Amino acid sequence: MIAVTNQKWLNFLEPAFPLPLRWADGQQDNDPRLPESIRECADRVRTTLGASLNDKDAKEAARYRIWFREPMEGWPDLQSLVFPAGSAFASLALGFFSLLNRVTPFESTWASVQWDDLLLPVEDLGKKVDAALRWQAKSFYVAAKQSLDDLNDEQMAIVRRLPNKPGSPSVGLGDYFVAGLVEPDASDAEACLAYHAAIREVDPLEAAKYYLKVLFRHIARKCRERVFVGAGGSEDLPSVMVTIVTHQIEPVTAIIGVLGIRKVLLLYTASEPQMQSKATDLYRQIKLNWPDCQCDEPVGFHFDTESNEFPGDFVASLRSQIDGFLAGTRDTEVAFDIDRGTTLHKLALCKLIRPDHWMTTLVHPMENRKIVHGAERLMLWRAGDDWTRPFCPLDGVTGDGSAE
Repeated sequence: MIAVTNQKWLNFLEPAFPLPLRWADGQQDNDPRLPESIRECADRVRTTLGASLNDKDAKEAARYRIWFREPMEGWPDLQSLVFPAGSAFASLALGFFSLLNRVTPFESTWASVQWDDLLLPVEDLGKKVDAALRWQAKSFYVAAKQSLDDLNDEQMAIVRRLPNKPGSPSVGLGDYFVAGLVEPDASDAEACLAYHAAIREVDPLEAAKYYLKVLFRHIARKCRERVFVGAGGSEDLPSVMVTIVTHQIEPVTAIIGVLGIRKVLLLYTASEPQMQSKATDLYRQIKLNWPDCQCDEPVGFHFDTESNEFPGDFVASLRSQIDGFLAGTRDTEVAFDIDRGTTLHKLALCKLIRPDHWMTTLVHPMENRKIVHGAERLMLWRAGDDWTRPFCPLDGVTGDGSAE
């Protein structure tokens, strides 16, 4: 969005006007017809957002340059125009972010924000908002410190302030990015996966809501197609589960949804405050989204993770808690999630598992310490099974595992 401040332009230009641009692949340089200030701003967007990417994604990001929108011909040569273009940072950043994440931006979500280690206000906001209204904008994002004193009621109706968030520009502009991306059709699994991955980068809480609201049914369906059950078949599948809460709580909800777990025991290390918070979050998610699954308040246990000796009293305490939870339940109905917790946690659980118990784990690739959704695979086998016997596809569970 360009606001006209040079009086010599006023004879033939609107007070402010949008410049239709795109990020193009395969170009050595930015479009030479663009003003130098816009080309410089685009370079800042590319390098600043690219700095937070891994090596593979950063290499891809470096390929793109800013150009007029297609068709390539017919655009005016504006390189002689001299004006500050720092306010284009947010808009160019949304376009770049959506390109890298293979998602679609809204044409009706606009912004005018500068970036210099934090979000900064811009000049001539009223002119820009007027132009946005003429182009049917539904929202217009500005920095938290932006003055709105000169705006009228019609302009104020579409203005949205961005909160001050420390961190990268993707984090600072997170609310704008989430609002500026088109949520895909819920039936398109691949588009939903891409959309979730994009918003998870800038707003983990919003991404968690979307995961449960839309993405989970696709995860459950894909996961069920790849579930493999150890020898013994899929009869008497487990309906009760014991798990230790860790930083990754999504695998637990995936197992609950895929297997149709009806009762779960959540254990966590009481000496770690973060684990208590995670356990509470998981407990609330289960109660809200799987009301048919019986889940009591998470149970904390004390475990000295610095000790080199295996704590027998810890195992005894764990046995007491698990035995109480499983009272009256047949061994064939019980699954132990063996992929949660530390190595010593897993060893302690293994001491309590009996041959007719099920053991389960959700195998999933990780990237940048985050689960790559859509590639999960559930493994399920009897503790007493012979490992030389083959696994077979799961065919004993129906439904889509959706969070209700």
